[in-house]
Amino acid sequence: MILVQWPWQIRLFIIFNCSRFALGGYNQRYLLHYLLKERPYNSFERPVLNDTHTLPVRMNLALQQIIHYDAKNEVIVLSGWMVLAWNDCNLKWNPKNFGGIETIRVPSTQIWLPDILLYNR
Repeated sequence: MILVQWPWQIRLFIIFNCSRFALGGYNQRYLLHYLLKERPYNSFERPVLNDTHTLPVRMNLALQQIIHYDAKNEVIVLSGWMVLAWNDCNLKWNPKNFGGIETIRVPSTQIWLPDILLYNR
């Protein structure tokens, strides 16, 4: 492995330019403001254009590990991620108006979430 000894100014320049991309920029902040503040987004409203329409929610379970398995008592304890996906008609924008941004991550506390109930039969 070859180690390059750069002056501190160059290292600082590289760190600053790389962190600028990681933090997001003006377009991302403006898009979040546009979606959640300028337009009245209500996280209690089911995101459909017509109230009589259904909203399909895709659900997947990404299994991480089996923690405990008891065949005699028919009990299994799992660890994993539940992945939900749906189209929210209130969170649409024109990427040309926001620096070409096509996807964005929004905190789950600020958007509509489907009600999920886990039960055994």
